[in-house]
Amino acid sequence: MKLNSAPVFMHFPAKGKPKKSDTMDVQRVGFGADMISKWISERTEFNIRVFRPPNYSGTVALLMLVAMVKKLY
Repeated sequence: MKLNSAPVFMHFPAKGKPKKSDTMDVQRVGFGADMISKWISERTEFNIRVFRPPNYSGTVALLMLVAMVKKLY
């Protein structure tokens, strides 16, 4: 398979032989979920949506600040 790194994402088409573009170059493209889902949707009919969890750090920091100010007064 001529692999020199891991992990490797490969697409094997139903008809014909795999082309060079059917192997994802992780070192060039990156390892992000968005890039992997885009690569998969370009080669197949599947659309993969990436959901990111909400970031609650700002809300937690604000609540801690309010709690600390209340304690002072």
